[in-house]
Amino acid sequence: MVVPDKDLPFILRRENTARYEDGCVVLLDRRVYPLEIKFQRCDTPAAVARAISDMVTQGAGPAFAAGFAMAQAARTCKGLSIERSEDILSKAVLELSSARPTNKAPFRMAIRMKKIAISAIESGKDAETACLDHAEYVFDRYFERSKAVGRHAAEVIGQGDILTHCFAEAMLAEVLLSLGKGRRLIVSETRPYFQGARLTAKMALDLGIEVMIIPDSAMGSILLEHDVAALVTAADSVTLDGHVVNKIGTYLAALAAKASQVPYFVLCFGPDQNRAGKEDVEIEQRPENELLEISSRRIAASGASGYLPAFDVTPPELITAYITHRGVFEHPAALAAWGMGTAPRED
Repeated sequence: MVVPDKDLPFILRRENTARYEDGCVVLLDRRVYPLEIKFQRCDTPAAVARAISDMVTQGAGPAFAAGFAMAQAARTCKGLSIERSEDILSKAVLELSSARPTNKAPFRMAIRMKKIAISAIESGKDAETACLDHAEYVFDRYFERSKAVGRHAAEVIGQGDILTHCFAEAMLAEVLLSLGKGRRLIVSETRPYFQGARLTAKMALDLGIEVMIIPDSAMGSILLEHDVAALVTAADSVTLDGHVVNKIGTYLAALAAKASQVPYFVLCFGPDQNRAGKEDVEIEQRPENELLEISSRRIAASGASGYLPAFDVTPPELITAYITHRGVFEHPAALAAWGMGTAPRED
């Protein structure tokens, strides 16, 4: 049964996150939304991997895109031997797993889809269909769990504005829906990609929520001087010891929240079993032109170099609680004991 998503804003609906059309993976280009509504069509797993690397799709999108890319690979296996099919699927996994090194969700999805495809081939079933069926299942679980995260978050967030950094996707949408209207969402612009100013702000406005966009550098003063109920972000990954890997700038926001005695809540689907601590996290380095240019026009002084880590790591002592679909965890040890992986999950 497909979980309804029509109550969600345009950007969060499954067909606008990633969809599969007769062997083609179609992705909403988040680099230009909402100024433009443009979709990119990817005909091969390699093209999907490039789209992930180029940030055409972001957040939860890369995992779903990877799932559909594996369906593409499975489609090409029809009539081939199990050995040849294994080679094709393994190549697709390799391409997808290296697209963005910090975010391991596409890799986990690709590995799971490979197993499903091989099992289908061995059973004489259609591997492409098996992969597509599982992709829909994962979509359903993603929306179900996001709703649960939102409900749990609404129970612990006090009165006042909510400050967020980057784009927490369906989980944040469910927080706002659960809290109801009358709240103001304060959104950092999120340089250099402006996901906050574009994606988060548009999503919240579509829900009828008042939005105020601020410079990233203003998060500290906003937390100190305004009536902020909580800092709320998602997490690209949570280590077993409670470190949160998220969009660059999250660490500074968490420090400011701690100094301002404002709770910091992390929305997530659990820790990554394969990452014991921050030493197991590879921080992705983006091309310097993404920092030095805007819309392909250089804004930085000629001759200056750029350094652009895509993520930073926030230690557990700065985090008030990890809010998951299974409840609220205040201590990393309790979260680690649960031992689930980051979303979108396959099970």
